[in-house]
Amino acid sequence: MGTLCMFNPPEPRHRLHLKFATFLLDNDAEVNHVDKGGHTCLEFAAKHGNLGLCALLLRFGARVKRDAEFISLSTVNLLDPEVCEDMTCRQLLRTKYNEEVRIEEEEKDRLRKIREDKEQAERDAERRRAIEWARLNKANAHLERELYEEHLRIEDMKMKKREEAMKRRLQILEEKKNENGTWKKVSGRAMAGGGRLGL
Repeated sequence: MGTLCMFNPPEPRHRLHLKFATFLLDNDAEVNHVDKGGHTCLEFAAKHGNLGLCALLLRFGARVKRDAEFISLSTVNLLDPEVCEDMTCRQLLRTKYNEEVRIEEEEKDRLRKIREDKEQAERDAERRRAIEWARLNKANAHLERELYEEHLRIEDMKMKKREEAMKRRLQILEEKKNENGTWKKVSGRAMAGGGRLGL
C-alpha cells in the first residue's frame, strides 16, 4: 500500500490506480502503516498532491495527526505547504485534522469525566462508610449504656432481695425470741422471760 501511494500516475491510469488502492484497502491493507522511514501512505499521497487517493485513505480511517513512533524521528506536518503543495488536498487534510483533534478532546473530556465520577463515587462511598461507622458507634454506645443500666437494676434488685432476706431473718429471730422468751439473771438464778424458771 505504501509503495502504491509513493507514485502519482498520469491521468489515463489514475482511475486504475484508485481501483487498485481500493482493492488493497478492502482486503485489510493497513491504512496507517508506518514504514521504516517513519512515513505513512497518507504522507506519500499528500506529498504528490493526489487528492483522490488522499480522500480514499481518509475514508478508510487514515490519520492526519499522529505521534512519532520513534524518538529520533519527527512526524511530517501534512498541513505544511512545503509538504503538501496542493491547496485542495491540504484543505481536505486540515478538515480531517480538526475532526481528529475534536475527537481526541472529546475522548479526553470523557475520560476526565469518568475519572472525576469515579473519584466522586469513592468520596461518596467513604462519606457513607464514615456515617455508617458513626451510626454503629452511637448504637454500640447506646447498647452499652442500656446494658450498664440493666446491670445496675439487677444489682439493685439483688441488694433489695438481700435486704428483704435479712429483714425476714431478723423478723423470724424476733418471733422466736417472743415465743421462747429471753434469759435474764435474777438474784443468782437465771429466769426465762415470761416468769418461767430457767433450767
